[in-house]
Amino acid sequence: MRTLTTRIAIVTVTAALTCIASPAMALTGGREDSSELVVWGFLGFCALIIVGQLLPAFFSFMSAKKAAEQRLQEELAARSEAQQAQAVYEESE
Repeated sequence: MRTLTTRIAIVTVTAALTCIASPAMALTGGREDSSELVVWGFLGFCALIIVGQLLPAFFSFMSAKKAAEQRLQEELAARSEAQQAQAVYEESE
């Protein structure tokens, strides 16, 4: 019984909103707006801000990546030298 009451309420609210929204949607259809250039300019400015924020972050990431690669190469070279020294030491014994 409770679900039937809930369904009736939902249908009633939906019908009321549809009746209210139909004239509003009909009124906006015939309106002419000439602000396209302003909108595109605003969107372009927003894109410029986003690119301006992302470029320094990208360059920072790339420099951190280069530093990490260089540090890894130095560590691998040091390990290789230590292994070669260990092999020489073992051969001399």
